[in-house]
Amino acid sequence: APILVIHSRGDHLYPYAQGELLFQKASEPKEFLEVFGDHGEGAIVSKEIFVAGVEAFLERISTKGDVVRNSAPKKNRV
Repeated sequence: APILVIHSRGDHLYPYAQGELLFQKASEPKEFLEVFGDHGEGAIVSKEIFVAGVEAFLERISTKGDVVRNSAPKKNRV
């Protein structure tokens, strides 16, 4: 199943490196979206990035049945 990992460098509950590790260990297809703010604040603090990133991800998986395959996290990819 396609995976979208959304994480913030400002997350004080889960270190950013943990989000990167989760992304690295996830099977393809996968995407990484970096947002801003503390844990649970990303959708609020980075609303435009968050909404655009989630919408783009959903569009890709609904029209192609898959997502663009990434070998490394893409920062603020929308």
